[in-house]
Amino acid sequence: MICPNCKTECSSNFCPNCGAKLNQPNPSQSQTPTESVQTSEPYIEVKDPKGKWPAFFLCLFLGWLGAHRLYTKKYISAAAYLLMLFIFPLALPFCIIYDLFTIITNSFFWDHKQMVARYQASENKNRIEGWMIAMLILIPISLLLSFQSDDMFHTAVEMFCFFGVPVFGILTLDSYRKGKPFAMSLVFCLICLAPFLAYGAGIISF
Repeated sequence: MICPNCKTECSSNFCPNCGAKLNQPNPSQSQTPTESVQTSEPYIEVKDPKGKWPAFFLCLFLGWLGAHRLYTKKYISAAAYLLMLFIFPLALPFCIIYDLFTIITNSFFWDHKQMVARYQASENKNRIEGWMIAMLILIPISLLLSFQSDDMFHTAVEMFCFFGVPVFGILTLDSYRKGKPFAMSLVFCLICLAPFLAYGAGIISF
């Protein structure tokens, strides 16, 4: 402690220089500047950003127009989406799928350092992982696409693997750069990739 009268360092309740009585600080109120910075840092709290779900549904229904990027004030990338619509429209579905899952995992809104800090500081172990959400979305899509096929099961598996390769690959990279475990998304990516590798090797035929 520092004596308020003579500015002498003290280790007891009284100043050894001037004899002034010193007030002991309350331990519950004492806090170092480092601690105050850590507790007030906004990215330590894991909360969904404002406008997350409007951006998700805009991406789902109007993503090919870049509406979700206009909504989140990403004007340059929104213009790139419109340009891509006329120059290379086949790339848009992959961009939309990527944006959907990055919106779900919040990495669409936060930069890399904030994202790593948020998830590494989080103690919530009950959150739904991105690969589980991908499973719930891809299974009904695959079944719908194979509904009119003569061999519905094999067609559904083919559709799931076809869409699963980019989706689970994106989730693997997304989890890796956030410092999260990515084992399950990597496993599903390899499972979806296996039929195409076997087809390329001539082991199976579609």
